[in-house]
This record gives sequence, structure tokens and C-alpha cells, in this order.
Amino acid sequence: RATKVHVTLTCRTGGTPTGSIEIDGGFEVVPVNVCPVIHILNRIPQQISEGENTATVQLRVTDRDGDPITTTLTADRGSIRIEDPDAVDATYTCPVFGNENAHTITATATDGDPNCLFTKEATIKCPADVGTGGTGGSGCVPDGGAVFAGPATDRPCGKTQCREMEVCVGGSCESAALVFLSSSTSDAALEGPRGADRICANLARAAGFGGHWFSWTSDTCTSPYKRFEKSGVPYRMVDGTQIAGSWDLLANPVDSFVPLDASLNLMESGFSPASEQACESSTNAVEGCFAWTNTDTSGQVAAIGNNNGCLGLTTANSMFGPSAVGDIHSPFTAWTNGKTFTCGTNNVRIYCFEQSERDPDPMVP
Repeated sequence: RATKVHVTLTCRTGGTPTGSIEIDGGFEVVPVNVCPVIHILNRIPQQISEGENTATVQLRVTDRDGDPITTTLTADRGSIRIEDPDAVDATYTCPVFGNENAHTITATATDGDPNCLFTKEATIKCPADVGTGGTGGSGCVPDGGAVFAGPATDRPCGKTQCREMEVCVGGSCESAALVFLSSSTSDAALEGPRGADRICANLARAAGFGGHWFSWTSDTCTSPYKRFEKSGVPYRMVDGTQIAGSWDLLANPVDSFVPLDASLNLMESGFSPASEQACESSTNAVEGCFAWTNTDTSGQVAAIGNNNGCLGLTTANSMFGPSAVGDIHSPFTAWTNGKTFTCGTNNVRIYCFEQSERDPDPMVP
């Protein structure tokens, strides 16, 4: 009499095949799911040097039976941002404080099977006092000059082409610093003002504007007041609209604020992401209607108490204090310091300002 029994064979990938099995009778092979495997979880460097606060995290995952893989990266301290979803490379940013111990980065991979959740951990060490990614002051990381976006290749003006620090006004190129609202949005994990500067330069490069760029962002170490050139030329948007006639009219003390000539609401494309009416009536007014600044009307850090808004715009963790944001449709004080948002708020933009050179002299004591 034959009795049918089920024998489960568990196969693992890798290694050298050993052993054997002998079956007397027939058998049926039922395919089973092969779980994904994390082959690489690497930090470059593993020990972040003094004066630096970021490292690249590399993650490589495979699934032998070709199932779609979902991967995640988390950090017990600091913040982590995925740069290349296909390769799953990410940037880890050290926290502002508590860097005396190694921090843990955890990678997980799954193919949707509840029995398949591969986890791998790695440690990374930050400098003892990394600061928040600004310029000057104890514990701060120097952030360099304005980020260069290359030569201007797409500043059309009638039959001519405007150069860097020129904006087309009524068919003529006029000396002016170009300004725009970023088309990209994110939470507050911008890697500080320096990370926001890179975003501005990348958008300016893609738009063909060229030039040198700073973002209108601050932390406790740096701010537009400390690093922007105190320009005597106007600040104009892509369509030629003037928002301020000079630095002194752009940034002025809170107690003597002069409104902007126009709200800074045009992206590098020349379009506004949302109308004023849409922003006022929307049930989700956050989307497209505000910009991360952490900056007051004088161009200095607008830290609320001592929390240094979202750790100087370096974290999306809303357990930390919120950051000031600007209302893109306001020419009044709200343009830079109208509300506060928690750090994990998404769909928030940044303001981008052209500079005449890489290392402008801000002429500030």
C-alpha cells in the first residue's frame, strides 16, 4: 500500500552543494519563494572626518526568482536620504548632537512574502561635534561659497541672450540677480543650507540659467545675512518682475519691514505652482504654497526658542522643533517667516538667489 507524504526541501542560495537525497517512488516539485538577499551595506567613509557631516551609504539587493523588491534604509540617529532609488544609494547626515557613539544604519529588503524580510545593520561614526552644516562659529561645518551652475545657455531675450546676473526686462537684458522658487519639493531634510544651495544650483543648471547660487535658508551658523552679497542691483524673477530693488530692500529689520515689490512665486520655468486663490482655499494648502527658510525678514536665522528649526534644515524627524516657512504668495513678512511647519511636512519648496561670484564679500562685520 502506498502512502502519500509531503517532504519540504528548503534551498538556500550560495555556498557549495553538498549531500544527496534518494527517493523511492515518484515526486512532485512545488516551487517555493526565494527570499531577497542584501549583499552589500557599505558606508563611505565608515568614520566621518572632522569638518564633514555626511557619508554615502551603498545598498545592493538581489532576488533569485526575480520578484519586485522593496528596500528601506533607516538610521537610529541623524537622517538618511535615498539619492538613487534604482541602485538604492543614500546620503547619511550626522545629527547635530550626540555624536560620541557609533550610530546604526538598518537596511531591510522584502519581496512581499511575509516570511521574507531580510535585515542587515552597519555602524557609522560621526565627529564629536559636527554642528549643523553652516559657516562660522563653534562646531559648524564650513559650507563654501555659492554653488556654480555653469555658464548661462538659456536666458533668451528677444533676439539676444542674457548673461549671468542679467534678466530680460521688456526685451532688453538688465543687470539683476535672478531669483526663483524651486520646482522641486521636499521635507526639511535638506542637508542644511548647503544642501539647499546645491538644489538651487542643480535647478539653475537644468534650466540653462548658469551662474552662482545660494538658497534663502539659515541655521545657527549661517544665513543670507552672513553670506549673501549685499547687492545694489535689483532682484528679479524669470519673467522680469522685480521683487526688490536691492539687498537693503530685500532684507531689512523686522521692526521696519518694507514689503517686497512682488511675491516670489515663480519657479525656474516661469510658472507659479499654484494660484493665490488655490492656496487660500485648498484643504492641503501646504502643497506648493510654502518654502523652507528658517529665516526672518532681516535674512538671519529665525530659530524658534533654541531649537534651530528642524536642526538647521537637516532632519525630517518631527520630534525636533519646527522651521519657519515662507508663503510664496505674500510680499509681506510672511514671504519668509509666515508659518512654522513640522520637519516631516512634504511638498515644501525653497527660494533660490543668484550671486555675482562664488565667494561674494557680504560686507557684514
